[in-house]
Amino acid sequence: MLKKLARGSGGRRSEKTFSAVSSTERRGFAQIASVDLMKAEHSRRRAELLAKLEARALSCPGLYPVKTREDFLRLAMDHGSGGEESVCQILEVLWRRPDEALQMNAQSLIRRGQGLDQVGPPEKKGRQDQGAGSSTRQ
Repeated sequence: MLKKLARGSGGRRSEKTFSAVSSTERRGFAQIASVDLMKAEHSRRRAELLAKLEARALSCPGLYPVKTREDFLRLAMDHGSGGEESVCQILEVLWRRPDEALQMNAQSLIRRGQGLDQVGPPEKKGRQDQGAGSSTRQ
């Protein structure tokens, strides 16, 4: 706090106290603090949901198409509109409705260009047949 001595009427000195931070700035700091608090809450909730999903996936094989926290986070980030809140909402959907995970995983893989075939690229039978046929003829 800053104090300023001012001469009032009649030569009397009076102390006026001035705040170093204006009320507008205080409101801004309060908003920043509340945003940081919400981010921390979403981060805590995200970590909690990821741990629960991973534990459930490992204890119930076949319930989810993925098993690790990283994969669940990938699904949520691919389907969320961005931001911690939407990621948490997607993770909550995965927790409440495990059947949705299969569809979400398929969409995520397609969007990332990996497709649904995780084995590898399909082989071209036409070329193999031609090569096999020409080697048997002599």
